[in-house]
Amino acid sequence: IYKAMMDPDSTGVRIEAINVIGDLLQQSNDLVPENMREMLLIYVGDRLVYVAYAAIKATRRLQPDDLTEAERILSGMLNLHAHFVSQGGHQHERNEVCEAIIGLCRKSPTLFVYGLGVLIKEVRDADQYGAAKALREWEWALEKFPQSRAMYVRELLTYLTRHPLSPDDVHQGSDEYRCLLALYEAT
Repeated sequence: IYKAMMDPDSTGVRIEAINVIGDLLQQSNDLVPENMREMLLIYVGDRLVYVAYAAIKATRRLQPDDLTEAERILSGMLNLHAHFVSQGGHQHERNEVCEAIIGLCRKSPTLFVYGLGVLIKEVRDADQYGAAKALREWEWALEKFPQSRAMYVRELLTYLTRHPLSPDDVHQGSDEYRCLLALYEAT
């Protein structure tokens, strides 16, 4: 796997090796040797977008050793998110990177500030699905980080202004219903 991960001639081979490492990490972090783990962390910041994207998807299953390693991973994630935002389109990849950022930021109050910036960006700029998903991701934080409640309410109201509700949209279990319920609970 390491040899494939280091293949200078084929991006596709490197991406597949990274995917295999992600599968191993899903089983146990102990299955990935330190040299492969280090290469995975390097690839998070790779200049080739889809190598970095594959590495970020794999690191979602990685337990960072410490805050420094988590910040290193987060830096690559934030750069790739900014790339997808600046390029437009790529909504699926943008959503996945956003989820990865939030998943990592959940592990530390120190990192939460960075995740909050991404959530605000998604609520304001993503399509309706992406914005609703970002709001759902933010809901978990209201309990752990009550200081974000006022910002959450403001962004939720902005979302509801951008995406007006119709009576057909509001049924139990819908994103719109959850937004209204969250607004009620947050105020």
